[in-house]
Amino acid sequence: MQPGPAAPPPKLPDLRQELRIERGAAEPGGAVSWLIIDPVQHRYLQIDDTAYQLLSRWSVEIAAADLSHIMERDFGIVVSHDDIAQFVKFLADHNLTIEPADGRWQHFSEVSDRARHGWFMWLVHNYLYFKIPLLRPEPMLRRIVPWLEPLYTRTFTILIAAIGLAGLYFVSRQWSVFLSTFQNFFSWDGALTYGAALILVKSAHELGHAVTAARYGCRVPSMGVCFLVMFPVLYTDVTDAW
Repeated sequence: MQPGPAAPPPKLPDLRQELRIERGAAEPGGAVSWLIIDPVQHRYLQIDDTAYQLLSRWSVEIAAADLSHIMERDFGIVVSHDDIAQFVKFLADHNLTIEPADGRWQHFSEVSDRARHGWFMWLVHNYLYFKIPLLRPEPMLRRIVPWLEPLYTRTFTILIAAIGLAGLYFVSRQWSVFLSTFQNFFSWDGALTYGAALILVKSAHELGHAVTAARYGCRVPSMGVCFLVMFPVLYTDVTDAW
């Protein structure tokens, strides 16, 4: 029985078109790093310079085995076939390819199963930390950022510093009266006042994170409350600051 024609070498999988790559922070020792930005999954994956050069020569028109020759020819980087296979798996496991490298739809189910945790690990993770989004602030931020530009000027910084120094000066002149006010915190009215002030200040603090991120072009998908070991804390999702 005559052997059939040899199967063609597998082609590289097609990458999702909405992905972006930007230069990341320098690694220890000055090594270059890059970020793969996935706007759909709102994820950021850090890769080294070799991986970036692989992606710069990526094409569905060439076989995976040929990419190692292209890397050595264009960049003088020796990348084995196994390294490329592992990188293809990395891309597929993080859902950065349009289809799985092996072409099987079951791959997506397997990735989903690996991401699931047992009930004990789920309980530990969600007890230690979980978030409750309350706001989708993007439309609001687009409207208010232009109005808040004066807050980012040197004049405003000097004004705030002057107000702070004036406050310290006037407090120092009535120090005993200032100390006596702390007794009010041990009453219900004082505790409620302190709690309301803390919520107000913390909300303004988180809004400052959101406005600053939006001012520099970052996306702020949510704001809300997160619980750290069941203790509530306001949060702003500024992951896009990567």
